[in-house]
Amino acid sequence: MLNQPWFELQILYRFKRVDFFPRPSVKIVLLKISRRQKALVKAKDKGDYYRLVLQGFNNWRRLSRELKFPLHVRPGDLTFPQWLGIFKFHLTHK
Repeated sequence: MLNQPWFELQILYRFKRVDFFPRPSVKIVLLKISRRQKALVKAKDKGDYYRLVLQGFNNWRRLSRELKFPLHVRPGDLTFPQWLGIFKFHLTHK
């Protein structure tokens, strides 16, 4: 979430846990990271965007109340476009 306004992330390959020894307890992927030609958040707003995402993960109940979305939705359940929408709303309601 933190860097997606400036970089595109693409999963190129999903490894199986049995591909490794010892088997990892997490999912493993080969990830391609490409710089976006045009950033989705202006450079001057980068700090605000970071703070909003971190606040979202650290103060979810408060953010849910302030931005009026269901509390049962978890921060990790939101897609990047949803985070970007929340950020744009945040900028216009400072």
